[in-house]
Amino acid sequence: MPTLKSTAAFLLLTLALGAAAQPTTEITIGNDTNNGTTCAVFNWDHQPVSWDEYPPLRISAAVSCPNTTTTTTTNNTNACEITGTGGYSTYYAVTNLTGLAAGPLTALVQKTVAKKQLQTSNFSAQATVYSGVGRMPLAPGQSAYAAEIASSYCFTGMVARCTGGNPPIADNTPVRVCSPLWQYVRTVGNVMTSSTRIVNVTREQVANLTDPFAGQNVTLPNGAAGGLVVAGNRWLSGLVVAVVVAVMV
Repeated sequence: MPTLKSTAAFLLLTLALGAAAQPTTEITIGNDTNNGTTCAVFNWDHQPVSWDEYPPLRISAAVSCPNTTTTTTTNNTNACEITGTGGYSTYYAVTNLTGLAAGPLTALVQKTVAKKQLQTSNFSAQATVYSGVGRMPLAPGQSAYAAEIASSYCFTGMVARCTGGNPPIADNTPVRVCSPLWQYVRTVGNVMTSSTRIVNVTREQVANLTDPFAGQNVTLPNGAAGGLVVAGNRWLSGLVVAVVVAVMV
């Protein structure tokens, strides 16, 4: 499972809100953090932090490579690959209780758990981040898209004094609350870690799997570049951007 020193082959890069223009549209993942039942009490069970992952998020259009595609061009670059400009995604805190609003609960968790257990300075209700698309080579005849799996970290306990639910949530109901996992990388600032995978599809499906970020007004800052960036003692690959929108509340 990931730790603060663990890294992934892909990054969601995040800095303070207002550093870049707000996206016109964005992809969201996780439950609506503020709607539903709210609880006034979270009693931590003193179990240590645990880890989880968000469902895979498609971050590129699908690509179909001809059967006769060679692996490299004359300048030694891949002739068929997944790439893209990327765009904005929002990851929300989540719970294992249907109908429970995770947003207000994250503030209670942060106040309740031992500070040394927190993996970020803020147990965030949501994080709006830039999801970059690197260069992912495909084989001749392969049809696929890139998917991103972002990490979260979680605490368990019991909730009480809950209101607004139907059916209501009883006092001392066990709950698990997970928040987006982000950390500070010296070269780029605050980042959220994730891994990427190539998801194979049929040639017939490719036409319907267009760029999920199409229509966004993505403005990357000066210095945005593709390549590798050091975080800790490992290498992270992907699209490196210095400033993007972030919401850590």
